[in-house]
Amino acid sequence: MPAYPCPHPYFPSELLWVLAVPMLLLMASFLVVVGGLHWIATRSKIGVAIVASGALIVPAAFAGIVDRLMLRSLFGTEDLARLQHELLIREADLERYGREYPGLSNSQIVEGFLATHQRPNGFFFDDPAVPPLFFKVSDWRDTVPRIVVDFGCSNNAVFDTTTMAIEQLD
Repeated sequence: MPAYPCPHPYFPSELLWVLAVPMLLLMASFLVVVGGLHWIATRSKIGVAIVASGALIVPAAFAGIVDRLMLRSLFGTEDLARLQHELLIREADLERYGREYPGLSNSQIVEGFLATHQRPNGFFFDDPAVPPLFFKVSDWRDTVPRIVVDFGCSNNAVFDTTTMAIEQLD
């Protein structure tokens, strides 16, 4: 296995993700102010459109659309779709295992699941120079065990598999 740089190039630091939403909110505020001033000065529909676009950025920033767009631009559409598919399969298997053994604690579910479900652990990108992602199962993040994506250097991400928004980075 080749040596890969640390941190993962697609997750350069948490700072990128932490700053994304405030920067979008700042941009949205700017658009609302500029659009409002344009509308006041000219009473044209362009000002209303600028205000509307600024107002639409706010829910998009909080709805995970930003994460999806950022990930799509980083990973590429095909790799992101493959990652989503792999996460959906793993989460469905984990959920099914938890339903089959309803009396087990989260840590027992994780232990049993890992012992009985052997899938290839790496997610390899189309570009072989990009380090692979690995999967873990967490029993402490939520009320139910979750699939966690390990992107190296003790860094992890939890995805909402329906939207591919990042729920948590650590």
